[in-house]
Amino acid sequence: MSYRTVRFSLLIISAMAISACDLEVPEQQSYALPPIATPEPAPQTVTENTVEEKKDGAQELTWDDLVPADWRPDKLMREYNVDEMKDDDPRAEELRIKMKQLWDVAPVVEELEGKLVKIPGYVVPIEDNGKKVTEFLLVPYHGACIHVPPPPANQTVYVITGDAEAKIRKVFDTVWVTGIVKLEKVDRELATSGYTLLATKVEPFE
Repeated sequence: MSYRTVRFSLLIISAMAISACDLEVPEQQSYALPPIATPEPAPQTVTENTVEEKKDGAQELTWDDLVPADWRPDKLMREYNVDEMKDDDPRAEELRIKMKQLWDVAPVVEELEGKLVKIPGYVVPIEDNGKKVTEFLLVPYHGACIHVPPPPANQTVYVITGDAEAKIRKVFDTVWVTGIVKLEKVDRELATSGYTLLATKVEPFE
């Protein structure tokens, strides 16, 4: 896991008492999809091949690559001194609102528009046709949008599988997704995504 991904996770954990997902889904919810034989390791462990050009032409990205270098959401947390904020602090609701606004408008990396990329992550299914997941959110950490608050928009990818084979079994399966990036913001009940990925391939993380 990279430094910036760790930083985002700490920001989210720090704010869990004042922020929550808009919709809860049962932890054991599953879908009638082809099974994956064995659990896959966490995709955050793959961080050394940042923007590496692959043989198929896809750029291999880490989650850090989706965040502009000058975006600093930690400034808001320092402004409110969250580490010392108590549960009954009257500023908690104000911070929650500002955090939600900041997360929803998190800037994206414009240079990624139209690029063929490959990125690992956790699956949060949105739609399925009874045979496979046709739409899902790809997120950088386990539990996002269901058990803990959602990531910023620039750390949430809306994936449309189309005709691509998608071997996904259940919520939070770990996968590699290859596809074309579109800088299209999508608002869903679970989260707001800053990126849309038109998938050409969805495969188990290895």
